[in-house]
Amino acid sequence: MWAGDKSVTGAQCLVAWDAVTRPKDHGGLGIRDLGIQNSCLLLKLIHCLHTAEDSSWARWVRGHIDISSLTGDLDGAHWNDLRRLLLVYQAITIVEIGDGRSTAFWDDQ
Repeated sequence: MWAGDKSVTGAQCLVAWDAVTRPKDHGGLGIRDLGIQNSCLLLKLIHCLHTAEDSSWARWVRGHIDISSLTGDLDGAHWNDLRRLLLVYQAITIVEIGDGRSTAFWDDQ
């Protein structure tokens, strides 16, 4: 796809990555940017933690961490990524206070 070889460096790429990920109708190849796709799916997981009442996974996680900060007993690279995206999630959502368990008074909109 790039230079006809099995592995190449950036200097051998024939098409810039931003052009590859551009939609076909805008002159690109229409390949999804996996970094953006991963961030979107992680934001969906954060949303599930905050809203899914019937999810066994979300209920279990809420029992082990504080969902307003995602701090608690759970650790790992994926939790670090979720914590990094928590600020983005808080910026694009509005919280109804309800019982107050999932509301961060100083951080939520």
